[in-house]
Amino acid sequence: MQAIKIIYENHGAGIHTADTLSMICQGLELAGYRADIEKELAPGHLNILLENFTDEFTERVLKLADTGTDFIIVATEFLTGNTFNDFRESSFGLPRDVHYDNLAYWVKRHHNFQRLSERALAVWHLSEHQVPVYRQALPGCRVEYLPHGYIAAFRRVVMRPDADRDIDFLFTGSLTPYRRRILSALEKQGYRVHAAPAMTAHFHREQLLARTRIALNLRQHAQWLHPSNSRFHYHLNNASLLLTERCHYSCDLDAYVEHSSDIVNEAIMSLSCGHFSERAESALARFAKARPMGHLMASLMETSLTAEKLAQLGIQSSNKPVVAPKHEHIESQHVVFSDEKKPKALVCLSVKPLWEDHLLSSLAEVFNVHKIIYLTELIKKLDHIDHLSKFINDFVDHEGISFIFLGIERLHKQHTNFYQHFRKFYSEIQCRKIYALLFDDVVFRKENLDFLENGPFEMVLTACPLSALKYQECNIPALFFPLEGHEKWYFYENNNRDIDILFYGDLRKGKRKEYLSKIRQAGFSITYVGGQTRSLSIMELCEYLRRSKIVLNFSESFNTSGATYYQFKGRILEAAFCGALCISEKNPPASLLFGNHLPQFSTPEECINLIDLLLKDHILYEQVRIAFVSRSELYRPAKIIKNIFQFNPSKIMGNDPIDTDSSVGINPFLSVNPAPFALSSDRPLISSATQASNSSALPTIPVIIPAYRKPEQLRQCLACLEQQTQPVDVFVRDNNEDNIYFTAAANEGIRRFLATDCPAILLLNQDMYLAADAVERLWRFMERHPRCGIAGPIEMIKGHPQNLAKGGGLESFPWGRHRVAPVDALRYDERLHWINGVCLLLRREMIEEIGLLDRNLKFICSDVDYCLTARERGWQVWRVGDALGEHEPGGASTGLGDNPELEFIKIKDVLFFAKKWLTGDLYRKLAYDGQALTPEVIAAGIRRLRGESS
Repeated sequence: MQAIKIIYENHGAGIHTADTLSMICQGLELAGYRADIEKELAPGHLNILLENFTDEFTERVLKLADTGTDFIIVATEFLTGNTFNDFRESSFGLPRDVHYDNLAYWVKRHHNFQRLSERALAVWHLSEHQVPVYRQALPGCRVEYLPHGYIAAFRRVVMRPDADRDIDFLFTGSLTPYRRRILSALEKQGYRVHAAPAMTAHFHREQLLARTRIALNLRQHAQWLHPSNSRFHYHLNNASLLLTERCHYSCDLDAYVEHSSDIVNEAIMSLSCGHFSERAESALARFAKARPMGHLMASLMETSLTAEKLAQLGIQSSNKPVVAPKHEHIESQHVVFSDEKKPKALVCLSVKPLWEDHLLSSLAEVFNVHKIIYLTELIKKLDHIDHLSKFINDFVDHEGISFIFLGIERLHKQHTNFYQHFRKFYSEIQCRKIYALLFDDVVFRKENLDFLENGPFEMVLTACPLSALKYQECNIPALFFPLEGHEKWYFYENNNRDIDILFYGDLRKGKRKEYLSKIRQAGFSITYVGGQTRSLSIMELCEYLRRSKIVLNFSESFNTSGATYYQFKGRILEAAFCGALCISEKNPPASLLFGNHLPQFSTPEECINLIDLLLKDHILYEQVRIAFVSRSELYRPAKIIKNIFQFNPSKIMGNDPIDTDSSVGINPFLSVNPAPFALSSDRPLISSATQASNSSALPTIPVIIPAYRKPEQLRQCLACLEQQTQPVDVFVRDNNEDNIYFTAAANEGIRRFLATDCPAILLLNQDMYLAADAVERLWRFMERHPRCGIAGPIEMIKGHPQNLAKGGGLESFPWGRHRVAPVDALRYDERLHWINGVCLLLRREMIEEIGLLDRNLKFICSDVDYCLTARERGWQVWRVGDALGEHEPGGASTGLGDNPELEFIKIKDVLFFAKKWLTGDLYRKLAYDGQALTPEVIAAGIRRLRGESS
């Protein structure tokens, strides 16, 4: 096997390129190649050269090329016209940069790159965003993205235990003025900050990393657009926790690092969260599972080189492992997803589709997807379609395949003269469990129906809910199964949605150009990405979605008679799964899924009015968005595929047929059953007031319960309320259908009961179970203490072996700490700083004076904030020593851990609480003079007011 040589003589000592050199070398070896790092050019070998070409070096490479030496170039710079890195138009007002402002240097460097690229076998770029730019500039050259994947041997740093790390924040790389300002801001606040320049020796950098709590990735300047893939990769592989500034462009490693739009404040908040090793190891585990470098590099080499060149390197036919000689020439793809505990599945598709990665990610939740076969290419190699069934059956038998997922689209269109042959092929497949896939030609059609009626299919999986219904009407088991939505790409983030309106897709279809033109004429800004061919990567698209407030969806048809009018578009779910609100042109199948939770329009005027309403009313927008996003979680493809096969590997490994009736359920487009405990057909539910026989002299106390999942908790909570010695009127705010979180749910209930003559209102978590006299004891205490605005019981911790309880809040920032003691030690009345929001009796008079809970604090901190606000207005907060309740630990009523957006909301709440009460940032943001009020100016003003000398 001939070695590939990775050359660095054009980079001096190679220190600043060492990580990239090592990644390429080890990636090639993991892919089955022999690779060596060499300083000087190696004649007769395939040389991999990192761009940075002088005139002299370029001449030597060209002479070697004339004698038969091959080379691949790794490009690292941004192509800007006929040079590199010419950012003059986009960098107006930025400080000068000696390196990037040396225009003659970059022109010369680009010229030499251009000369060598004409002779290179391929050009690899370190940024996926530059690949299409380079392809356009180098039409005769193969340009590919050099991916960054997991390499076990790349982990060289032994991280210290969290408690032993003495560097709070570390940055390694060039120290631009912008980066220095950020690091200085952190250092001025007392944090231990270390900056290591780009040429820091490796052993020193690794030792610094071992001592670091949080590493930072900082933009070069405020308007810098691009993340650093290489820095992400280095920290990920070494289990170093990395916090990055959000950039305009995304990269394929974004899902594994933490992001920030306010780097100084959020770095401090991230530091306060602790668990540095645990968080970093978790990110590394996800990264290692999803992106093994060997597979990525094998695919890159096959894309870059011819079969003849691969053979010269000792790679026969395909770098991917083959199962038997007779299968060597299948046009297929071996899949990364492999788990011997899962049943083996074979995927057969007509051709390689754009949505292949979506499908494989979802199937891998349940199956070991053993192979993908592209049937059109296979038919050509087998000479005739009649050989197809024998080949597939031999493969199934040889590999022990239990399931086949078979794409039936396009085959009969591309091979119309073989119509009967395909019917025969379907009937002769000898695997008992075959699932038909309809993802391209999803609209219900007779030709598809004919194939499905004659095939041995267990079920049809279709990306159109309307088609699923139509197939079921024909007695064919069918289920709506969307492609888009796997959590490794589609997830929420606590980020700044800085794009008002987003559209992506083909402008040539339907009335899309007309709609966009009229929306712009109405004064709205639209971000349009992807072009006609939707060239964005999944990760890049999702990043745009996470930044967007409103995503537009239009029909592909000009009128309701067109078939595409009835086609469900994945764009709707893509927006929801990334936390954005989609508004759609009228779409019948979308109405089946979302009902009134998807805003729809029929004309440009309706669309414009809808946009205007949503963007002007932030509260309305959030309510509509949350309802829409919450509804979409029913249709996660991974959930659906697990639901079909009932989470039971032993069952699907066996030969018993799947019970399609039970797995499909009543509604084929609603595959995941709704919450098992329905509060009422009408939501919210107001229960009848419970009335104890001995409580006629006591007023009725309204109770507000924000409910989310865990129906057994709610039942127990309501059962305890039924036993109360004081009458209560219970309002359960059902957050299952549209989760508006704790604060909004509490405020909804408060507004409702302020319309009555109640003297107080009780806020109660569904996992808080009150003693039978708790409400009465809280109210009687409040009656005796006219300045008590907020009262709470002793919060016994359910099931605690030492019978401990919480008796009031201590520290409130960042995550809150409670006074914990044995129950008997807390059985007295005590005035508090604040009390936990699991059970709060609020005096009506106080509510009318200080208002509702702060809606900026969606999920946590609103209880502390309300207590502090009440005390600032002269009201008191008390723990009532003879009122008891039992609290189930774990935050069960919130659905903690079940919603990927929740942790980000909590962090956002803590940050807002800090800005409101601790840092003064809220005033600086809202006030006219806010920006001028630096800490020094404020301190000087206070000294003058106090009459102190400066």
